[in-house]
Amino acid sequence: MSLRFCFLTTFFPPYHFGGDGVLVYNLAQELALRGHRVEVVHCVDSFQLLSAHPPDFSAWPVPLGVKVHPLKTRVGPLSPLITHLTGLPGFKKKALQAILDQGFDVVHFHNTSLIGPASIRMAQGLRLYTAHEFWLECPTHHLLKNGEEICEDKSCFSCCLRQRRPPQLWRYTDQLQRSLSALDALLCPSEFLAERHRKLQPPCAVEVLPNFAESRFFESRESPKKGYFLAVGRLEPLKGIRTLIEVFRTLAQEELVIVGSGSQESELRQQAAGLSNVTFLGNLSPEKLPRIYSQAKALLFPSRWFEVFPLVLLEALASGTPIVVNDLGEAPRLARRSQAGLVFSSEEELRKIVLTLSDSPLLVKELGDRGRRFARSHYTPQSHLERYFALLERLGEKRRGAQ
Repeated sequence: MSLRFCFLTTFFPPYHFGGDGVLVYNLAQELALRGHRVEVVHCVDSFQLLSAHPPDFSAWPVPLGVKVHPLKTRVGPLSPLITHLTGLPGFKKKALQAILDQGFDVVHFHNTSLIGPASIRMAQGLRLYTAHEFWLECPTHHLLKNGEEICEDKSCFSCCLRQRRPPQLWRYTDQLQRSLSALDALLCPSEFLAERHRKLQPPCAVEVLPNFAESRFFESRESPKKGYFLAVGRLEPLKGIRTLIEVFRTLAQEELVIVGSGSQESELRQQAAGLSNVTFLGNLSPEKLPRIYSQAKALLFPSRWFEVFPLVLLEALASGTPIVVNDLGEAPRLARRSQAGLVFSSEEELRKIVLTLSDSPLLVKELGDRGRRFARSHYTPQSHLERYFALLERLGEKRRGAQ
């Protein structure tokens, strides 16, 4: 049976910055390929407020069979600013309501930070919300106090000011709880994130629904020779790329390839100036990534915050590439469960791991083979959709039973 889906998200490719937008894009594409009707609502004003670069339409065409509604208001950046301050759709409300009034079987919210949590109460049908990070708990999304260290003692108001973000006074009201009470389920990509959100005692069910890697990564050919170490992601301070450059400064015989862009890019390039073993490739189109992964000895993941369920790790595993991760968040759990990765907690440990993998091609192959098998068992598009529709059926039965 064909269902009608509406995805609401602040960012959607090419108007996006990272993994959450890519995941929404991939899920919309997979559903449309299977005959479902999918519409996506996203906020162009928000992207233009935060981005210094235009969107790359050539890399991210509209998925076949997906209808996209870009929200763009006459007031431009003022619209997401009002939403940030109030939690309300504000200038977007009329256009958003007109879309939602068309009627959908499933309305699936993703990153609604600059669309407004109050938009959840505007929808009909089954209502889901996927938490891609910690925004429900943390105004800055990342649980990094003052942008520097893991937050264990909350002082959100001053923390926002120090990170040059306007404080969100609506968080001191019951608005978020009222919005969450309209949900059928709050979805978390990992048990780690679900544990965090259950402690918030949301007025809705909390379910675990893991992410998935795109089919092209499972289809990538294994490279006969692994030539370099790889880092993929946004070049932002919280991603920890500075650590990698310092480690490879002492490993001149090993090559580091960095894929991505961001606000820290010029600083990182300056840091790596004179290092012939560090290469920046910038942003790459999705079709080029599988080959980049498959030729790497390992994906290095030095993130400094509690990453929820990083898409790049799934892409690496699916490509047959080992993962080397910092001991924070879900990443070390994935490395250990898959038996396809190694975990570090200091620069020296990371350095030793790099040397070990460089000297042990058989270990690289063994870890890579384990990762590919594990990803094929757990993180394909098909396995994700089977879990997704089983959840929709269960939530539908629960709703019908309550009527």
